[in-house]
Amino acid sequence: MFYMCGDARRSVNEMNGNLTEMKKRMEELRITSKTLNTLPGMEESITNRNEVIRLLEEIHNVMTVMA
Repeated sequence: MFYMCGDARRSVNEMNGNLTEMKKRMEELRITSKTLNTLPGMEESITNRNEVIRLLEEIHNVMTVMA
């Protein structure tokens, strides 16, 4: 029982460390996203990227049907 408590505490500490790291990375991503949104032409780039993704999915579906 003592071992299980110690192991649980270690797991909790590890998860807290992971959560702290994830929060830090999310904040960095938020800042990066905010910066990117202020760049000229970024919205057009995002629209083009979404169109490319849609076309790739369509190609994948056609290839799957052909197979």
